Amino acid sequence: MPIHDQSYRRYSGTREPRGGAWMVVGTTGIRTILAKKLFIGLMLLAWLPFTVYAIRIYLASNYPQV
Repeated sequence: MPIHDQSYRRYSGTREPRGGAWMVVGTTGIRTILAKKLFIGLMLLAWLPFTVYAIRIYLASNYPQV
């Protein structure tokens, strides 16, 4: 079926700010990754050394006898 009317028409919709589509792609990807329990466990395991050292620094600076 041929297209008879190929004339130009101005866009009549609203314009969104630039870069908004990447936010949708990014949040969807992050939600997909966070849904996996293995990833959450790995992230918690990776934060463990930081937490231990932060507690040690806090104790060493506030309680010199420790």
